[in-house]
Amino acid sequence: GRTPLAIAIASGASLDVFRLLLQTNTRAVQVEDSYYNYPLDLACAISNYEYERQTIIVKELLEVWPGAADFKEHGYRTPLYSAIEGSAHPDVIRMLAQANPNTVAGKIFTADAMPLMVAIRHNVPPEIIRLLIDAKPNIVHTMDQHGILPLWHAIEKRSSASTIDLLCPTLDIAIARNRVGRTALHYALTHSGPQNFAMLDTLMKRCSSSSPIRDIANLSSNSGETPLGMAYDRYIQTLRDGSNVNVKDLSVLSARSMMAWKTVLLLLKASYRYYYHQNYSRTSNNSNNNHKCSEDDSNENTDDDNFQVLHAALSTDAPIEIIQTALALYPKSAQQTDQYSDVFPLSLAISGPLTNKANIVHLVLDAYPPAIYTPDQKGNYPLFYAAAASARCSIISSTSSLTPTTAVHGKLLNDIFKSYPDALTFCEKETKLYPFMLAALPPPAQAPRTISSANKRLRQHKVSQAEYDLRQTDAIYNLLRNGPNVLNIFAEEQNKNSVV
Repeated sequence: GRTPLAIAIASGASLDVFRLLLQTNTRAVQVEDSYYNYPLDLACAISNYEYERQTIIVKELLEVWPGAADFKEHGYRTPLYSAIEGSAHPDVIRMLAQANPNTVAGKIFTADAMPLMVAIRHNVPPEIIRLLIDAKPNIVHTMDQHGILPLWHAIEKRSSASTIDLLCPTLDIAIARNRVGRTALHYALTHSGPQNFAMLDTLMKRCSSSSPIRDIANLSSNSGETPLGMAYDRYIQTLRDGSNVNVKDLSVLSARSMMAWKTVLLLLKASYRYYYHQNYSRTSNNSNNNHKCSEDDSNENTDDDNFQVLHAALSTDAPIEIIQTALALYPKSAQQTDQYSDVFPLSLAISGPLTNKANIVHLVLDAYPPAIYTPDQKGNYPLFYAAAASARCSIISSTSSLTPTTAVHGKLLNDIFKSYPDALTFCEKETKLYPFMLAALPPPAQAPRTISSANKRLRQHKVSQAEYDLRQTDAIYNLLRNGPNVLNIFAEEQNKNSVV
């Protein structure tokens, strides 16, 4: 059921034979065989063709019948599909796409798959992906019938980083959500391995180069999953799989744990970058900061002088395993203030939105005990942060007033009292308020200046106004009970001021 021209193409006859048959009967290019294939379909589909020979045949067939590029085989397949599935030469793809760019956005009716989706499925070289996108740039924004973007499909197929970069030209594609609220980062974090890390790195670079900066690491799905939270969970799972939860040093991490930790750093750095741009407008390097990270610190592994792993982790709801690893890998960071807020890690742990606060605070304090009596660059002590966060974080309480959780926090504060009781009699330099006064302040109108996180771990229990007032009263009572002489100091200062 084939014409001599079709037989010559399918059997690999010489170019001279092909040209002779084409010149003898040009109408043969429009004749289907018994399998509904046109000569152009056959030329595109035969993968064992020499590339040069295939390119010449396709070119001459299109010259005779330009409409062959968009004529659908058996009603739904254009030659472009055959060329992609047959691993045709890029020049063949280019000719077909240029002959009719609309075929690039066409779909197989039975599967609703664009040629771009087929190309991704067959893991074609990035050059082919580029040719298809150049012919029809909007196809990167087009979803299939299942609501899947080409980028998400490429991530699921573990395409190369170069392909991912081509499919994600803009920030809006990177942060686009599927029906359950998952983004490209969620897709990429579903699997692990070097190839997935390369994809993640490409996506993060694309997002970081866009404006305005978005908190992409903490974009929450409908179920509350965030990329950063997924990275945390994956890293912790690798530690547990290796029966090595208590991290000692970098050498004990398996290759799998190392890769998972690199993923954590990648996302944590992006979250910290957003935090910096949201909270600080200055661009100086804080050259007067005596606690700035030195060049030989282990933080150099992050490739960013403005990024301190421990501080960033404490500013999110990072699990204790993340804090342990940060302290093990970057031990100097426990005695350094944050690059931008000038706060010690201990103060961040006390005031941050940490689920396992008591254990984490003790962990950070053990790493650098002098932090308990060392003021930061603003002259503030850890106790000041504890007092300011008392009602909001339930860190200060008696051991019997509220809940078991607040009782643990109360014990934590008692430990801080015992470590440095003099801090109860110091006042904050900026506000001139003593710790018991800081505890009496109303709740902030906005959340504290920490890295915003949609992580499901960060969903704090909302308390009623009555419970908030009870926490506040309990905190003030405990502060005064442990340092009653502060009232005399405050009264003396008031008398001096009134005399003046």
